[in-house]
Amino acid sequence: PELDSLVFYMEPGTISEAVRSPFGYHIVRVTDREEPDLEEVREEYRLGLMEGRVEDSERAYIDSLFDAARARPVDGAVDVVKAIVNSPRLRRLSPAEQSAALARYRGGSLTLGEWAHWAIRHFPESQRLFGGDSTAVVTNLIELVRNELLVRAAREMGYSVSEEAFDTLQARGYRELTSVVTVSGLRRDKLVSGEQTIQEAVDQVLTEVLTQERSPAPLARAAPALKLGHTYQVYPDRYSEVVERMIAIRLESLSASPPLEPGS
Repeated sequence: PELDSLVFYMEPGTISEAVRSPFGYHIVRVTDREEPDLEEVREEYRLGLMEGRVEDSERAYIDSLFDAARARPVDGAVDVVKAIVNSPRLRRLSPAEQSAALARYRGGSLTLGEWAHWAIRHFPESQRLFGGDSTAVVTNLIELVRNELLVRAAREMGYSVSEEAFDTLQARGYRELTSVVTVSGLRRDKLVSGEQTIQEAVDQVLTEVLTQERSPAPLARAAPALKLGHTYQVYPDRYSEVVERMIAIRLESLSASPPLEPGS
């Protein structure tokens, strides 16, 4: 924006003073200027104006909903959120904790349970949004309230996802998960046999990848499914155990390989 506001007001042959932007300092020299014919850009310009007006109208409408609802964060909500977002407690809230309000507005509230559900589904982004500066945490809490107010207004006006559309989305999700399990080499009978059997099956797949008995390429399909809804947790204290296990697997693989012949 800094360069745009400068360049479009400069005449050909002129040189600017030093201008600072997020990318550094710049000195601009304009050698020529080409101005398109108005008829050539009329439609594009018209659409751009319309899009801008729609965005302004949407923002004004949401602002009106927010102002009418008189939404406010609850005292202590920021400290609670910052303490929980990086803690295992995020997934183990009691019913009483889940019902606690983080923000209140006319006709409802944003509860700790609702926020936790959102934070889990958007992990690890939620750690960045709610684990830092307190002012940013308040802003992000208010943004969740604004979204809820907009959804509530849409429902009151009769807008909703049809049962058919919901079933279609649900079926698509099941198909994607089934495909991920299939290409990963995990059998259904293993996955329904209990947690220990599941862990053994996953360990076997990862071991075969590390020992180059299985291509890791099919596992890439698991990434979108995990990002789009499944939750996961990173445990930094387990890194050393993972490294030790990988080294052990590689040593086992090397010891199982036939010895090299002299001269080979």
